Amino acid sequence: MRFFSQHSRHGLLLVSVLAFLCPKAFAKVWIVAASENLEFDAQEALIQAQPGDTVELPEGRFAMQGELTINTPYITLKGQGMEKTVLAYGDDAVGSQAVYAAADHTTVTDLGIVNQPGDGVKIIGADGATIRRVKVEWTKQGSIDNGGYGIYPVQCSNVLVEDNIVNGASDAGIYVGQSHNIIVRNNRAEYNVAGIEIENSQYADVNDNFVTNNTGGIL
Repeated sequence: MRFFSQHSRHGLLLVSVLAFLCPKAFAKVWIVAASENLEFDAQEALIQAQPGDTVELPEGRFAMQGELTINTPYITLKGQGMEKTVLAYGDDAVGSQAVYAAADHTTVTDLGIVNQPGDGVKIIGADGATIRRVKVEWTKQGSIDNGGYGIYPVQCSNVLVEDNIVNGASDAGIYVGQSHNIIVRNNRAEYNVAGIEIENSQYADVNDNFVTNNTGGIL
C-alpha cells in the first residue's frame, strides 16, 4: 500500500489499494479533504479516477452550486453516511442534478443531498447502477419548486436501489424508467408526489420499502 502526500492546493489524498472487482489490477481511493473547495476537489478526483477507484468525501455539510459528474466506469462515490456527509444547495445552485453518472458500474453511497433544484442522483445508460444509503430531501414540503426526482436511474440494466431516504420530490422520490433487472428495497419515501415509480421497465423487484404521506405510494 502506498500513501501519497496531500495535494497542496486541492486537498486530495491518494491511497493505492488492491481491487478485486475492477478490470485493473490496482484501484485507488481518492480522499477529498473538507474545505470550501470540496465541490471542485471532488470533481477533479472524479475526472482523474480510473476504473475501480473510489472517491471518498469527508464528514461535514458542504455548500454546493453545481453537479458532480461521473463519466468513467467502475467508480464509487462515497461519503461518511447520509447524515454525516451532506451536500447542501442554496438559491445560487445550477445544474440539473447533484450527482450525474453516465458510466457502467457506478456506485453512489453514504451521503445526503439537500434542496437541489433539480434531481438528486441520476444515473443514465449504465449496465450496473447502485445507489445505497443516500438521503435526498427538500425542506419545503409540497413546494412546486422542489426537484423532480430524488433517485433517478434511467435506461439502465442491473439496478440496485436500497436503504435510501427521499423526502419532498415534486414528482417521484425514487424513479426507475426504461430499465431492466431492477431491485428497489428497504427504502423510505415520504412527502413526494409519487413515492416509488417503476415505468416502462422489465424484471423489477420492489420489496420491503416504507412509503407514506405521498400523493401516490407505489406506481
